[in-house]
Amino acid sequence: MATATKKRKTAKKKTAKKPATAGDVMATAAEEATGRDILYVTCEARDVGELHRDADGNWTFRYAGEWLDEGFVISVSMPLAETAYGLEAERFFINLLPEGLIRQHIARRLGISEDNDWELLAALGGDCAGALAVRRSLPEEKADYRELPLDELRGLAASPHPGLAQIAGGQLRLSLAGAQDKLPVRATETGAYSLPLGAAASTHIIKFAGRDFAHLTANEVLVTDIGDRLDLPVVNARLDARFDPPLCVVERYDRAVDADGTVRRIHQEDVCQALGLPYTRKYEVEGGPDIGAVNALIQAHSPDPIGDTRSLIRWLIFAVLAGNADAHAKNLSLLHDGAAPRLAPFYDLLSTCVYPGLSRKLALSVAGRSDPGQIGHADWIRLGELLDVRPTYVIELAAEMTEALPVVVEESVAAFRETHGDLPVLQMVPPVLLRQTRCTRSLLSPKKS
Repeated sequence: MATATKKRKTAKKKTAKKPATAGDVMATAAEEATGRDILYVTCEARDVGELHRDADGNWTFRYAGEWLDEGFVISVSMPLAETAYGLEAERFFINLLPEGLIRQHIARRLGISEDNDWELLAALGGDCAGALAVRRSLPEEKADYRELPLDELRGLAASPHPGLAQIAGGQLRLSLAGAQDKLPVRATETGAYSLPLGAAASTHIIKFAGRDFAHLTANEVLVTDIGDRLDLPVVNARLDARFDPPLCVVERYDRAVDADGTVRRIHQEDVCQALGLPYTRKYEVEGGPDIGAVNALIQAHSPDPIGDTRSLIRWLIFAVLAGNADAHAKNLSLLHDGAAPRLAPFYDLLSTCVYPGLSRKLALSVAGRSDPGQIGHADWIRLGELLDVRPTYVIELAAEMTEALPVVVEESVAAFRETHGDLPVLQMVPPVLLRQTRCTRSLLSPKKS
């Protein structure tokens, strides 16, 4: 791979410097533009490839030669090959960026146009989801961490946009996709946090309480715990109640800490990236993938398609029971931790229907039915047919979960109350889950659908 262009040293002359001509100015501008139209993609200091942008704004990515021999595919949409990938590469890398209001605020903070994906990626690509880093130059920066005192973190949490305040060595490094305020940190078992500097990797993601949605962090921790108790493969999420409102601290499944304390990146990609779709199509109703397309992706690439399909079905059932209308395609990922990608642990688990004004319609429908209160026997049967599994198998999984959930909710609430006290979320979320569970269970019978 080509290395970053070095400035040439020119001998000083005693003669007066000639004024720059129009041609000189144009040549200099062209050279600077060329340098700004190459981004270097690395993985743990190894060259993965180069991302280019041409004069018309078209993006292309090409794997490095050594990476083709010893590396892994960064996306199933871009197999290891000598070809130059175009639109699929552009969509893959843009999917790494924040969305919505967070994107607007970051762009304003950096003095970059909100729709300038290239410059945003260049500024924010230091610690992406997965194993990749995207930078303007090589080699990678040195890796280090700075302690984040609790008082400083409290100050960030109280600020209008706490995620924007992660400044490391003068460089804003907030490259986490999504629309929620997040802060990548390294966390220890003692409860201490530090900010990753340069090429350092984070181990956890801090999510801040939403100003528009009460008790959002507690909501996520409680619903994730309920999913865990139902034996769903979920992330490890905990509530840090040293803050008011408390923070949600999520352990990154795409990171591993070796015995010597070194943080190692594990690659992952979300479903939109894997299918070569822009993030604007993460919702099924807006042209995004349905559950059948997601399952086809799993069937094509997972080394355990039966197990991953079962987990996917149970994830969708849980979204119905929890009233999680925001369970979209970017909330499902493939983890490239081995020879073939597996379905990653589930994350961003919430009960969104507890907030008035939010849509109750599911982001991923049950075979075309998106109202959780109307999903019945015939819909689950059609889901089985869509996923090419025994239709009654889906009914069995739904019946099993609706039967287990009331007991699991009681256990989760008791554990949550013992640790955090009687927080308001305990009066918000459990009644919704229990009510929706009773509704779903009653509709499982053929005569009720």
